[in-house]
Amino acid sequence: MKKKTRITILLTTLLLLFAFAMPASAASKALKAYKKLLAQKEITFVKSIDGTTTKESFPTSKMKFALVYLDNNTVPELVIDNLDNIPIMYYGEIGYSYFGNAVFTYKGGKLKQLDVYNSNWRLTKVYKKKGVFYSNNTHTYYKKDATYYYIKGTKTIYIGNFSAGKYYKNGAIKPIKKSAFQKLLKKYVGSTKATKIKYYKNTAANRKKYLK
Repeated sequence: MKKKTRITILLTTLLLLFAFAMPASAASKALKAYKKLLAQKEITFVKSIDGTTTKESFPTSKMKFALVYLDNNTVPELVIDNLDNIPIMYYGEIGYSYFGNAVFTYKGGKLKQLDVYNSNWRLTKVYKKKGVFYSNNTHTYYKKDATYYYIKGTKTIYIGNFSAGKYYKNGAIKPIKKSAFQKLLKKYVGSTKATKIKYYKNTAANRKKYLK
């Protein structure tokens, strides 16, 4: 084998090893940051609406957590289910919390909150590496109702929803056919199927077991 060929093979091998090592390092840093966040006594969530910023802190002892893969990389995102910290609101009652669910990511060496979702909904499924979440209504009589979100950067785009047996696009009043909605969703997720999000109680044992 010629010397030049050997050098080329060696350099290629080193580059491949470096490429695979980088995401793993970023993933381990992300998991460490998530573990530290959940180990705090409280977590403060932030929501900005029309230029107004709302903040609220909640005890972590009542939270649940899950890891999902939103981006097309090996660094997982952290989903926090905060619904046990919020009084149950029945349909027709006034008021709810903005902070029922929250999604965090780790980018540029920093922990970032992507978005929060109100307490009327629970994030239940994810389309892996497509940036799309599926949520169900938390009210007893509306559990089959679902909403689809697409996270792009730090912004959430509302795709549409399923309510009372009908499909709607981007919050429109007029329903659309199921086939039309599936076509819309396919633009975001392609042939990827939704995966159920598995939550764990936020205990030291679970953080050690699942955030590694």
